[in-house]
Amino acid sequence: MIFFMVIERKAAVFAAVFLFAENQLWFVVRILANNILDYSQVLYYNYILVKNIKRGSKMQTIPSFTVDHLKLKSGLFVSRKDILGSVVITTFDLRLKRPYHDPVMDTASVHALEHICATYLRNDALWGERVLYFGPMGCRTGFYLIMIGDFSSEDILPLVERTFDYASDFEGDIPGATPKECGYCVDMDLELAKTDAAMYYNILIAPKKENLFYPVKRTRKPKAKPDTGTVDDNQEE
Repeated sequence: MIFFMVIERKAAVFAAVFLFAENQLWFVVRILANNILDYSQVLYYNYILVKNIKRGSKMQTIPSFTVDHLKLKSGLFVSRKDILGSVVITTFDLRLKRPYHDPVMDTASVHALEHICATYLRNDALWGERVLYFGPMGCRTGFYLIMIGDFSSEDILPLVERTFDYASDFEGDIPGATPKECGYCVDMDLELAKTDAAMYYNILIAPKKENLFYPVKRTRKPKAKPDTGTVDDNQEE
C-alpha cells in the first residue's frame, strides 16, 4: 500500500513539473515569436524607405524652410498652426535678429534669455497656462514660442512686449542657472542678454507690417505680348 502511495506522489510531482515546464516553454515561444514579428516589421519599413529613396521620393519640406530668410525682417510672426484633436496649436517665430543682416546672438545671450523669458512667460497671469514651449532657434536669430490656441501675432504682441521689457531690465540671479538645475549653466551672459532683449523690445513697441507678417511670395504674371498693329491674314477687313 505504501509503495503505491509513493508512486502516486512521484507521478503527481512529475506531472506538476511537466506542466510548469510546458507553460514556461510556451511563454518563451511567445516572446520569440513577438520579437521575430517586430524585427520583420522593422526590416519591411526599412525596405520601403530605401525603395522610396531610390525612386527619388523626398520628405516634405518643413514650413519654416519655405520662408524667404533673405527678405525676412526682425519681428513677431506666426510660423505655423497645427490641429491636435479639436485644439489649435500656434507656433510663433520671435525673430530678434534680421538674417544675414544683423550679427547672430551669442550662445551665452541665447541661453540666458531662454531661462529668463521662459520663466516669465510661464508665470504670466493671463497667458501662462497657454504656453507650451519657449526655446531658441539653432541659427541663433530668434526663439520659438508655442501656445495653445488659434492666435495671431497681434494677439500676443503685448505679452511678448512685456516679456522682453522684463528681460531687458532683469537684475539678480538668472532662474535655473545652477549646475543642479541646468545642463551647462556656465554659458550665460546676462548683460548680452539684456542688450539683445532691449533691441527686440524697441522693434515690438512700434511694429510695422513687415515685423508682423512673413514676406509674401509674389508670383510673376506673364508679360502681355505687345500689340504690333499688324492685321491677321485670316481676319476680314
